[in-house]
Amino acid sequence: MSVRTGRTKGADLLGSTRPAVMPDQATLAAAIATAVAAAFDTMGGMSNKPAPETRSPICDPKWDGRSTFSIEEAGEILGLSRSAAYEATKPDGDQPPELLTIEIGRRKIVPRAALERLLSGQS
Repeated sequence: MSVRTGRTKGADLLGSTRPAVMPDQATLAAAIATAVAAAFDTMGGMSNKPAPETRSPICDPKWDGRSTFSIEEAGEILGLSRSAAYEATKPDGDQPPELLTIEIGRRKIVPRAALERLLSGQS
């Protein structure tokens, strides 16, 4: 046996969930088109240009998936000799080193982000 409360199914605490006046399809379509156009204007619209490729400046596929490199590997990527790569990790007077490294114990590693910044010309 079910008890009827007098409220319609799907009603909230304030009453019916149905709007008082249902808009016709043309009005609804016009409202959606206006909202979509406003969203495109806000985002800068659509362009026929392809999205810019966000490829890493470290292009050789053998380095894909690596987040750190040894100093020798960083030198190979940069086209430096082993000694030049080690020299680039040393500070020059009061200037920071050209090639930033992270020290873990006695080992120095070069983060991929530091190499990518150097290759893209950012400081």
